[in-house]
Amino acid sequence: MGNSIDILGLDFVFHIMKTEDKDKLPIYLRELYDICWVEILGRNYIYARLLEPGTKADAMKKHRNAMFKIFSVECIFEIPKITVYKRKKLIESKLAFVVPDKQVFLAYLGINLTDKVNKEIEKYDIEIFSTSSQILFLNLIYNETFQEINPTDAGKILGFTRMTMTRAFNEMESLGLVSSKKIGNKKIYYHSSNYSQMIKKAFEHLKNPVSERLCTDDLEILKNAPISGLQALSEISMINPPSYEIRALKKDDNRLKAVNLCDKEHISEPGFYELELWDYDPSLFKKDGVIDIVSLIACMKEINDDRIQIEIEKLIGGAHNG
Repeated sequence: MGNSIDILGLDFVFHIMKTEDKDKLPIYLRELYDICWVEILGRNYIYARLLEPGTKADAMKKHRNAMFKIFSVECIFEIPKITVYKRKKLIESKLAFVVPDKQVFLAYLGINLTDKVNKEIEKYDIEIFSTSSQILFLNLIYNETFQEINPTDAGKILGFTRMTMTRAFNEMESLGLVSSKKIGNKKIYYHSSNYSQMIKKAFEHLKNPVSERLCTDDLEILKNAPISGLQALSEISMINPPSYEIRALKKDDNRLKAVNLCDKEHISEPGFYELELWDYDPSLFKKDGVIDIVSLIACMKEINDDRIQIEIEKLIGGAHNG
């Protein structure tokens, strides 16, 4: 006899998964999820309670496929807390999920239940960082001054208003990237300096800074422009470099007024370069002429190539200050 629980009017009957069945699962899945069986409307499913909130929707899709391959049964994920962005990604991927007392989405049963009274959207429900929030995040990672700072001082350093910085810090706090304390009448924000964990938490919210890609043969403009994109990844990983060089400039850089642009069909020919135009200065935290790792992750995270994503995971795991 299973344990029956009503979730938004739908009866979930939970059953313990036997040890011999759990042992069929890879260790990483057993560490990421608390797994059992659940019966809904007379059908059995795998029920996986997410233990690591920062797990990405794309990764969860792979986990669902791995479990289906073993048991030939669909999986329902329980997520204790969810953002609008993550919900959207899960629904797009047709992944079944439950946010206890707030939403039940079971695409293969045509079920999408929500609590209309207690809406789950929080005060700062962030999808993708704004440019100002991303610049703040970069400074949290790379700038020691930002290990403990208030919004007014942060705004003076970065060139943003106190209001803009206050909202950005509130976003960071809602994602668990910073904590706050009161000193006198000032609210001070600080972080743990666990950079790898911070990047994992921020990953799905990182904004791709590239607004446009151009082709140029103008070597003069590229002199101090940092290496970016796939070429940057190839500089610090085992990924093969592209057949052409890639550089980046801020989209309002004055040098762009005189740059010689070429048709993109020439990009693979000798003497031609790809020029990325960014929403913020790609030289902010460049190292050895290469864009910073967090911005590189933001540029590459949506590329559907397993080799690239493996290298991105390695970068996140090895992230450190500077």
